[in-house]
Amino acid sequence: MEAELNLATVLHSQGKLTAEKQAYYAAKNNDLGVARKLAGDYQTAIAYYQQAIALQPDLTIAHYNLGVALDLKGAPEEANTCYQTVLNLSTNNPSIYSQVAAQRLQKIDQLSQLYGLSILTSKKILNYNPYCHFTRKEVTPGSII
Repeated sequence: MEAELNLATVLHSQGKLTAEKQAYYAAKNNDLGVARKLAGDYQTAIAYYQQAIALQPDLTIAHYNLGVALDLKGAPEEANTCYQTVLNLSTNNPSIYSQVAAQRLQKIDQLSQLYGLSILTSKKILNYNPYCHFTRKEVTPGSII
């Protein structure tokens, strides 16, 4: 599969990949990113999500998943950028990803303001507190990975 994705990347860079194939390979990259993220290999997951976005820049789930992986890796500013992109992509077509991204950004801002916490500390609370309403684990199973 990885060899096929590498070939698709080359063909895309040469402008030889149809829009349909771009969408197909973007989804495959996103799926592999999810698998690597679940295995704890955040750096490789991030690379797959970035490739998915390069192939299909409007793939909302890839932007969201990239934000989560960056969160887990400890890159809060980059994660915020991804969540903002999710919101921007979803202005005409709201999705669960845009709702969760907006809630995460809002909760991070609230924690930062109310308790004087840094963005990184606020994000750690959101990612690891099992009682926090916006943790990834509390989202409906299967809706967001």
